Amino acid sequence: MEGRRLRRMVGLLQARLPELDLEGVADPRAREGRWSLAQILRATLVGLMAGCKGLPPRDTEGALREPMT
Repeated sequence: MEGRRLRRMVGLLQARLPELDLEGVADPRAREGRWSLAQILRATLVGLMAGCKGLPPRDTEGALREPMT
C-alpha cells in the first residue's frame, strides 16, 4: 500500500505543482541567496506533504548544498 500512496503523491505533485506558479512569488529578501524562493517553497511543501513536522534548524549533513531543480 505504501508504494501506491507514494506513486499517487508523485503524480499529484507532477500534475499540480506547476499550477502554483511558485516562480511568480515575490522574493522579499534583500540579497539573493544560493536557493531561489521558489526552490525553498517547493522543498518546504514537499517536506510537509511527506509528513515532516517542521524544518531542521540547520543542515548538518551537507544534504542541502545543491539546490533542487
